[in-house]
Amino acid sequence: MTEFKVFVSHASRDKETFVRKLVEDLISHGVNVWVDEEEIQVGEIFVDEINQGLRETDATLLIVSSAYLESKWAKLETNSVLDRLATDNSGRILPVLIEDVWADVPPLLRSLLYADFRRHRHLLEYRGALGKLLRSLKGVTATRLEPSETPVLSVTGGRNPVKNAVAIAAAEHFGRHVGAQDWRCIVGPSHGVDEAFARGFSEAVLERGGHPDDLLRSFSARGRQPDHSLGRAFPSKYSSRSEGVAELVTEASVLITFGGWSNTNYLGVQALLEDRVVLPAASTLGASAHLHSLILSRYARLI
Repeated sequence: MTEFKVFVSHASRDKETFVRKLVEDLISHGVNVWVDEEEIQVGEIFVDEINQGLRETDATLLIVSSAYLESKWAKLETNSVLDRLATDNSGRILPVLIEDVWADVPPLLRSLLYADFRRHRHLLEYRGALGKLLRSLKGVTATRLEPSETPVLSVTGGRNPVKNAVAIAAAEHFGRHVGAQDWRCIVGPSHGVDEAFARGFSEAVLERGGHPDDLLRSFSARGRQPDHSLGRAFPSKYSSRSEGVAELVTEASVLITFGGWSNTNYLGVQALLEDRVVLPAASTLGASAHLHSLILSRYARLI
């Protein structure tokens, strides 16, 4: 069976914000992608190379945005694909809509079904649209994320100093266990469990001569100040739940929760949807030690 090839036609303005990520994800799922910055070498004739790419691919993805509709080169590529389709009925055209401009596309394109990536900045929405696009590309299916051999722990939980007092103490105890390992950790920005874990972790790292900022990151929502200053502070790409999946989930392999209510449960569900390991911890000091042993057993190659 010949290799399935896809040509990606796009406006240069969309390259950084969308196209490169899409290309990387397509390639990671086994699609052979032709994109101008990868295929055209210095000194080669631009138009000739573009035409050759269009001829040699099985499908063309048109990344449709306002910038695309304004691009002279994008119009030439679109016309070439439409001409090829009309002349010998070869190739497929798959519009990928990333902005709400479908009413402005040429009539010949408007008759086609498009892949809806208009909410591509929201990670779950992007993943869903990517799965549908992959299924339409000759049956390619998305692969599941595999556990890393090195754990990246994300820890969060309750904040109430009275209702979550036991959970907060357990989180600090667990932080001291984890700080004895050379593991990377992510923590939330709040008082309570977030701060307690970060404090226990930092103290253990310092005791063995390390620097906590080398291993611990603290994420806070974009535009908001964290409640504690432990770990290396990073602003999230997102300002609220509706914008995307928090880095507490996407950049971790294991999410551990100590107590907490709606926000903690929401992160847990997101982590399950992202195929992460989720461990809701019993809020006792003994449980924190057993939790540490459980993680060691999963990542046995580190022992």
